[in-house]
Amino acid sequence: MKSTNSILIIIGTLILLGISLIWWQLRTESAVLVEQFNELPPLPQEFAPAEKVVPTTLGVPPENTLSIENILSQPSTLNFDQVLRNVYADTYVLLPCKSSGSVTNTLILTAAYTQDPTGNNMRAAEAAIREWEPDVLRDIGYLLYPNVSPEIFNESLTFSPVAGTDYRQAVIVSEYDTYAVAYGWLLNYVFYGSSPVCVEDAMEAVYAPFGH
Repeated sequence: MKSTNSILIIIGTLILLGISLIWWQLRTESAVLVEQFNELPPLPQEFAPAEKVVPTTLGVPPENTLSIENILSQPSTLNFDQVLRNVYADTYVLLPCKSSGSVTNTLILTAAYTQDPTGNNMRAAEAAIREWEPDVLRDIGYLLYPNVSPEIFNESLTFSPVAGTDYRQAVIVSEYDTYAVAYGWLLNYVFYGSSPVCVEDAMEAVYAPFGH
């Protein structure tokens, strides 16, 4: 009888362990799916100084993390407000463009998916991004060009396709210099840089080292 009870206890213990392992695995897989949906992969260390990488998901202490609307140099335009409704405002990356001849950064925004009768898609984010084109530098010019006065970027932009790519680009000419902004999509991430080369470099920096 004692032997039977011992066997039953062992079997019960093994069943409980099995259930616990299955629960843990499901929880882990669920977390991974959430991470893939919401977050960018970790950046290579050479591209990730703390002052340039803002999301908590990239190892920056939470106290250093601000939603993007809280780091703007001036009130956002109405078009950018619409963009912010369709991206994850606290999941973004700002990293330097090493191919630029001057000090410039590339901004990476994470578009949110929306559910409609056709399924999960980014149509709302894509439409908002396109509508925002004239005001892009008004809102994020000082992020892309940190050493340039934001007043330079009060001009409306006209974007056009970049030949041979899926990128779009606009250029403004001031009395001081010529400034450009280009952007392109990769999955649900949109990259804004001071040139198509900066956009391409950022895409490669984020994804190439991890086989994406």
